[in-house]
Amino acid sequence: MAIPYSTDLRLRAVKSYENGQYTQEEIAKLYNLGIATFRRYWKQYKETGSVEPIEYKHGRKPAIDEKQLIRIKELVLHRPDASLKEICQNYNGTKKKKVGITIMFRAICKLGFRRKKKSLYAAQQDEAEVKKTAKSLVKK
Repeated sequence: MAIPYSTDLRLRAVKSYENGQYTQEEIAKLYNLGIATFRRYWKQYKETGSVEPIEYKHGRKPAIDEKQLIRIKELVLHRPDASLKEICQNYNGTKKKKVGITIMFRAICKLGFRRKKKSLYAAQQDEAEVKKTAKSLVKK
């Protein structure tokens, strides 16, 4: 991003125009500014009374803010084996603004959680028949 012109230069240009000494085009040439740039300064000066550089707003606001991240953390801690779709459904049930799976995935990553698919093997290994088969395989 370019460095803004100094406030002193902006103020001198605006004051020269305000005193009626020059036209906008003449001031733009005199101070080596673009005419559109000077007109922006003049508009800002009329509206706010200042010619300070305006701070850049840095893009869109996040769909999920810090308070909502806390809610998502509670949902994940309450049901750590829930899928992204299930977490979205639980979250969207309490909010006006609905979020999708991608946004939920990014929020969960931001919280430091990792999502893993649950394997059927892990749920079945506690069954009696599976244990019996595993023991017989180890004995051979």
